[in-house]
Amino acid sequence: MRGFSSPEHFVLDEGVAADPQMVVENRNWSLYTFDHAKERALFVELPEGTDLSQAAFAYLDQHQLAQRVLSVPFSELDSLAAQIPEAKTNVFIFSIGRCGSTLVSNILNQLDEVYCLSEPDAYSRLLKENFDARLRLNYTPEQVKNLIRVATRLLFRPPDLATTYAVKFRSQSLFQADLFQAAFPDAKFIFLYRDAISWSNSVFQMTQKYGQSTVLTGDVRTQIWSILTASSDAAYLKPYVDVTAEKIPSEQTILPAWPFSMEEYSQQLARGVPYYALRYNELNSDRAASLTALLKHCGLPTAKVATALEAFERDSQAGTHIAKAIEVERLNETQKSTLRDILGRHPKFADPDTILPDIYSS
Repeated sequence: MRGFSSPEHFVLDEGVAADPQMVVENRNWSLYTFDHAKERALFVELPEGTDLSQAAFAYLDQHQLAQRVLSVPFSELDSLAAQIPEAKTNVFIFSIGRCGSTLVSNILNQLDEVYCLSEPDAYSRLLKENFDARLRLNYTPEQVKNLIRVATRLLFRPPDLATTYAVKFRSQSLFQADLFQAAFPDAKFIFLYRDAISWSNSVFQMTQKYGQSTVLTGDVRTQIWSILTASSDAAYLKPYVDVTAEKIPSEQTILPAWPFSMEEYSQQLARGVPYYALRYNELNSDRAASLTALLKHCGLPTAKVATALEAFERDSQAGTHIAKAIEVERLNETQKSTLRDILGRHPKFADPDTILPDIYSS
């Protein structure tokens, strides 16, 4: 599976001196990643007319379409960001992954008022110290919050008159949502999830599309767990699978990440992160009602539900390596039954069809 954005993704020569003001004056430049070792941000120049809001994964289009790279010292980012108009409203979309988050990004982009980016990776790189033990940063909480603010300001570059900036994060960002609340206390927060069994099946299929086997050895099992839980301690698996076994079916490693994420969400909600929780099951089965509630939460006109519904007419990830058209093995009924038995051991989230509370119901 692809790692987070990195300065190593480009082979750079010594380059020539350039005015960082270009990132303010030319919308073809967009923030790609942070290079913490050299205390700089890397921007990429994209072809004229490129609209990152139409990308299934913004980081992927940035990497594939990049024509030039501009290095800007951290010390200059605040002044550059201050020259870019702020969004009137910020919407932050967190999720457990494989639950319609890219679809929701497309839904919001149906509205002229919204500029939504799906997985701009500068945020992931900013928080990577929490995902990857190889990178430890000595930033204060205030420095982290400021970089979140700067990234948000610099990435809000709509080609039109949108006043709402929405960002759909990678699923790992769920575990740092409180940092985004601290940086933007007035933002609208969304959490997307789905029932445990269909979620496990979707992740089971996704890992195959990334080339993983359906039976995992110890090292690969740890890697999958780390990806699903932002490098959290794999000891969490012990009540659910035999961690001493040489090989384990991949779905049995995947499933425990579901209650793990439900726990994290519940703790954040209790700490005051103002989530609206939307389950993919209802989003897909009761589309108009779900979108009405979603738009209302975001402060967007509910009269545009019909326009937003048009996003359901296409595969949100078409053209990528995880598109629906790519066929792989699905979980069978025996595997699903085993997963239900495993989940039944959890003290709080034993029900695979759990409905989460949020600010409107808790």
